Amino acid sequence: MKKIKIFKNIFALALVFLFTNFFAQCPTGSTSMPANTTTVPSGTTYCVSSDLTLTGGSLTINNGGKVVVTNGAKLTASGNFQVNGTLEIQDNSGVVLTGSAFVGAFGQATYSSLLQMGKKSYFSITGSFVQQDNSFNGVYSTTSLIKQDAGSVIEVCATYTQQATTYAPVIYTGSAGAKSYFIVRAQANGGAGSQFSNNAEINWIAMNTVTSLSNGSATYCGPNATAATCGSWPTGLTTGSVCDQAMTIAQNLSGGGTTGSFCVTGCNDNTYINSLDPNTIEYDNMVSVFHSTIVREFDGKIKVWGQGIAQDGYGTSGNVAPPQLLNAANYGTGTNQLSGTVLRFAAGSSSNTQQFAVLTTDGLYFWGDQGVMVPLTDGANNVNSGAFRKAKVETYGASGYKADGLPLGVNPSDVKMMFGTRDGLAIVTCTGAAWVLSSNGNTYGDGVTDSAANDLVWHRVSTAANTPLNNVVAVRGTYQTMFALTSDGNIYTWGVGTRISATGTAGNASIRQYATLMNKPAGITPKMIGMTRSTNGKSYYLLATNGNLYSMGENESRQLGTGNTTDYSEWQLVTATSGTNTLGGNIAWISPQEHEGGNYAAINIITNDGKLWAWGNSDTGMLGASGTINPTYMPGSTTGAYNPGKLNTSDKLIAVETGGHTTLTIKQCSIKFGYVGHKIRGSMANNTTDSGTETEFNFSDTAVLSICGAVSAPVVENLKVCDGTTANLANAEPATLPPSATGINWWTDAAGTIPVTNPAAVGPGTYYATYEGLVVKCPTPMTVSYYTPADAGYNTCACYNDPITTGPAKDTKVGITLLKRAGADNADNWPMIRKGGHIALESNTQGFVPTRIAKADLGNIAQPQEGMMVYDTTDKCLKIYTAGAWKCFNTPSCP
Repeated sequence: MKKIKIFKNIFALALVFLFTNFFAQCPTGSTSMPANTTTVPSGTTYCVSSDLTLTGGSLTINNGGKVVVTNGAKLTASGNFQVNGTLEIQDNSGVVLTGSAFVGAFGQATYSSLLQMGKKSYFSITGSFVQQDNSFNGVYSTTSLIKQDAGSVIEVCATYTQQATTYAPVIYTGSAGAKSYFIVRAQANGGAGSQFSNNAEINWIAMNTVTSLSNGSATYCGPNATAATCGSWPTGLTTGSVCDQAMTIAQNLSGGGTTGSFCVTGCNDNTYINSLDPNTIEYDNMVSVFHSTIVREFDGKIKVWGQGIAQDGYGTSGNVAPPQLLNAANYGTGTNQLSGTVLRFAAGSSSNTQQFAVLTTDGLYFWGDQGVMVPLTDGANNVNSGAFRKAKVETYGASGYKADGLPLGVNPSDVKMMFGTRDGLAIVTCTGAAWVLSSNGNTYGDGVTDSAANDLVWHRVSTAANTPLNNVVAVRGTYQTMFALTSDGNIYTWGVGTRISATGTAGNASIRQYATLMNKPAGITPKMIGMTRSTNGKSYYLLATNGNLYSMGENESRQLGTGNTTDYSEWQLVTATSGTNTLGGNIAWISPQEHEGGNYAAINIITNDGKLWAWGNSDTGMLGASGTINPTYMPGSTTGAYNPGKLNTSDKLIAVETGGHTTLTIKQCSIKFGYVGHKIRGSMANNTTDSGTETEFNFSDTAVLSICGAVSAPVVENLKVCDGTTANLANAEPATLPPSATGINWWTDAAGTIPVTNPAAVGPGTYYATYEGLVVKCPTPMTVSYYTPADAGYNTCACYNDPITTGPAKDTKVGITLLKRAGADNADNWPMIRKGGHIALESNTQGFVPTRIAKADLGNIAQPQEGMMVYDTTDKCLKIYTAGAWKCFNTPSCP
């Protein structure tokens, strides 16, 4: 027991040392700032290396004194600040001041004052802010300056006063083309001739009146600026009395040379065969692991099916055969019930174990097999096998759990991409930050030492210590290795077995704990990135905007597409031909096997002309072939006459997703997806959990899907109507339309050439629907038919049945007839033949006259009975008393 205790003490000391060294990024010669500091003497530099709240009230930084708030730290104070020296707020750090701030002192000939803002830094001031003029209106050479780097935000919630009249005191020091913000919520004041800034990258937003202060060259909104009047209004800024929004605004800004967010809301159709812009491509509208799938449809519905994907599923239990909605009704209970709107989803698997994640506007949830994708635990993070739960997760370098499960400073709506694989979950924010959760320290991406404690927290991917990787638009990867693409077209990798495309020893597969810049093929612009894994190592894919695909790395299963099994440490151009069909320079979309961590290295691609190619490990026929294959044209396709339920070489494919043991694809004009590979535990969405292998793509037995970005044919409903009535075809149409579609057109022929004359009133028959506004017209058939007695809705058509003339119903014993027939001796056997009645009346010269009554007198019937009948002489209809009211019986349906 003593040895264990000693080990624990050593481990605790090591953690203290680790965290201390992470935060202790202070300038040489500086001193950690005490919480009770009130004055910073001349010649003294105080350092804030972790979150600190001042307890001493106001703070004065004397001339020659300095306070440095280091990367990622936050300084909070409730008094007033007088900055006569230097206040430096470094990258990604901030100051929140409940009080007023003064930079400089008027007429000081012997010193200058400086507020230095780093990238994506923030300064929120609840009170007023005065920038005094040390120069005494230009008499002295001293200055009072504010310098803002890219993405920095200053928020003044009370008045702002600028005294300088001979120079513009707010200066921009960041990358050209980026932006920073200076926000003043109350009145802004200046002296005669005062100019705010001479840099257009400074965005000055004056939300109140402005007096004697010109904007100079700054980008200006005001006076009384609002989101409706300001074209440069930042995300996260609200009007009214709300303050302390500077941090949120900074997080929503780009920290480098780009000008904003790369997020797309709603159904993003920059995907699959129609994908163009590398910065906004949606990779994950279909995500397949070993035997399970999650998809997003164009109307926002999220559907799931397959192995272990039920809310209590894990391993090979909890299988879902017909697709079901990922919603509150099906997932979670109590405080762990799914809530909010689904934004992103991810999954990772290791053979027959799998774990899933879904991010909603309310936070991050996990279910499936604990530890397969993320190492989060039950007690600390509320994550366990076979339980759908809302997670709570900490951020490295910060204390306390964040209720939504995301990194500190990241909100659900900030997440652009969420990628999962075995032993790793990565997110990319709208503003280009990348974060990772992993049980392997090499995958953290921030150089932090691997430990059980560090496995449980988010890590900001960095290129070096305290140097975050910025401008990220995509992160993909595989088991213990990640791959990133930035908006400026650079690519980075980190983790186990990484390669950077180099010769000699530099090209060897290596462990890299930081995001390391990779070499690109000459003259290309990256469009998509991806990875896969086989037993011996990792493989990279890089698709260029010119349609060329490059591969690099391990090649045990022919996954590089080079026609051999040779490993390569430099990028290789993938080329192949099949008859007149060309692969190289013609690729629109890549889908490597990236979510499953086993030895199933493979890739499917779609060319610009809608053809499928695949290569790598086709285990259990997952590529529509057998064994390991070189680039193969249209694998899994049928031969002979055209078969709409199969993949034909004449078909055009518009989307594909490679799973761990399967391939899913969408073809133009088909409302069902195609499936090939291992069929087991509901993986095919064919409403059964039977087992087998689909060696050819099956489009007949799968489910109907309308994948976001891959819709060409509308899904319409068959209609039933009552005999003698017509149908309105609008009732058969989907509730929402996909992007680019402007409506539904209806046709009477399968070719879509003869329009329906009046779609609002059609009789029984077959009709064909197409999307209006889409380039391709794909007629989908539907039928209109009459209800039959076997239909559930048949009884809604009328409140009467056909007369019974034979059978077990009792005879009608009483009758009044003017047709000179009655009794059993009569051949007509009347009224007994009118079975089931109390009384029968008949005549061909007289009518039955029920009680006639004016509408105003219906109330005179003191106790109307259910089913009582009268003729309303006012409304001129036969009325029946039902459900507490007199209702006209003038249509062939219930009153």
